[in-house]
Amino acid sequence: MTNNLVLILGILFALSGEASSMRPTSLELSGFADIDGYAFLNLHSEIDCSASVSTSAPNFITAHVVKAPREWIRTHLIDGSHTQVLTIGKVTQGQELSLELRIAEWENRLCKLKSINWELTFETDELKKTKDVDWEQVARQWSPRIVVRNNNYNQMKTDVLLDLRHIIEEKNDRTIISYTAYYSDEDSKTSKQATNSQNGSWGRTLDVEKVLELSFTREGELLDSQHQAELHFFKDSKITNSKQPLLFNVAQNNIFSNSAKPGFLFEAPLLGAFSEQLLGRQREASYPRRVSYNIASTTGPKFPDSRDRILFEELEDLWMLKTSDNELMREGKLAQKASALLYVFVKGELLAGKLSIQAKPIGSNLVFSSGGSDSKFNRLGHHMWGKESLSAVVISEEISQKLAASQTEINIEVTATKPSKFNLEDIQAFVVREDPESGRYKGYDVTEQLIINE
Repeated sequence: MTNNLVLILGILFALSGEASSMRPTSLELSGFADIDGYAFLNLHSEIDCSASVSTSAPNFITAHVVKAPREWIRTHLIDGSHTQVLTIGKVTQGQELSLELRIAEWENRLCKLKSINWELTFETDELKKTKDVDWEQVARQWSPRIVVRNNNYNQMKTDVLLDLRHIIEEKNDRTIISYTAYYSDEDSKTSKQATNSQNGSWGRTLDVEKVLELSFTREGELLDSQHQAELHFFKDSKITNSKQPLLFNVAQNNIFSNSAKPGFLFEAPLLGAFSEQLLGRQREASYPRRVSYNIASTTGPKFPDSRDRILFEELEDLWMLKTSDNELMREGKLAQKASALLYVFVKGELLAGKLSIQAKPIGSNLVFSSGGSDSKFNRLGHHMWGKESLSAVVISEEISQKLAASQTEINIEVTATKPSKFNLEDIQAFVVREDPESGRYKGYDVTEQLIINE
């Protein structure tokens, strides 16, 4: 279905010791495109952040792919073993690509870059004019590039874009592709009270935002597009036939515009002191440059699951929850670590009213409420199928540990303000434990320890 040509140019770099005090590790990659189409950069990194256990240090190392002096692509190499794919852009057959990967290893000395492997892959942009269109290829090639907002140019450890996912749906005579971004936090929440409320209402402190929706004919031709804009309204993105569309993060709660607002930093010298010190290249301080996240989107949740299922996709390493907790600790607004929460997925139908969750451990008189203060949520499956949502109940480290070890049970009740408008279909719950040596988060499905009060 796709005409993929894989050009493997990466070399496994086993890096030992520390990078020099003021320069990052710098790796160069060049090659020629053998087809007309789109280029992708595949990165596989091995990072060890075990030295940061019991600290709020980031569990990642920031890196930039320099595509051109004025065009940088930002990414974060996460603790552990991870693979990510970045969109590089449209290429023509015979075109030379020359990229540089600059890894700011010195920026976070508690994380060590053990190795990195990278390769270029190419995909044709030609689609079969039939109903056999490879929609996964279409979704990948149309992944939006998201320009970082002003305060993220120099502050690279807050509101980190961790992942981009898509869902593909057929509606009437159209195929709809929608993209969801997973941010480590949203800077508009500035207090422990605010983030605690987030846990009750959304089941997380990460900011999960629908970014873009594209509508295609069944043959793969773009019909229209909408992006999430101010006040969470969706606006016409005015995208024509340009794949990998450019959007701009324009607010502290991570919403978007299809054009740069006045004062966007890439219109002025960007990262002046950063360029001089980190890169050791003073002449680059005068370059205006655009910094964006170019994550090649991957498949998101399936019907009827909520978009928050992605957070628990790999229970052995809940790296997104870990990244968010550490960021909130650094910023002094973490009310409860993930390891003190009971994460509850509620599936059903909610026509009106609000829901809250109460949990009572067996043999205890304590009753815990969602968000720690009877926080309510008024929707299921936001920006999805309206079937499932996540909430978090503040329990305690001790109860979480016992649940993970199957040493206790817990009563769960979902309360509706309008019971006749709510139908509960299913509940699933998880707890999180932090590995004392690596500091990584591991998830445990504790659904069997629930006693559901209907």
